[in-house]
Amino acid sequence: MIEVWVGIILLTTQLGALVDKEFERRDECWSYYSNHHRMKRVHNQIPSTRPVMLFKIQSLGLAWITCERRYKFKGNRIDKFPPNILLPTPEM
Repeated sequence: MIEVWVGIILLTTQLGALVDKEFERRDECWSYYSNHHRMKRVHNQIPSTRPVMLFKIQSLGLAWITCERRYKFKGNRIDKFPPNILLPTPEM
């Protein structure tokens, strides 16, 4: 079975999340966002129980981004879903 990873964007100004793109590997997912020309990673000291990173996205503002296995969304609409992730308010 081929594992599919998805990049999930959770904007800090909206409820809900957007599945942005699919990847074959987790590191490919993180590399895409870390090197994206419209995104800049914002480093902060906020602990999280999930593998998430805070980014400033040009024209959209702050967003949490995570990479998850697609099979975890079985039974859910893959394009939009309410976040089941408790995220702290970013420190700027």
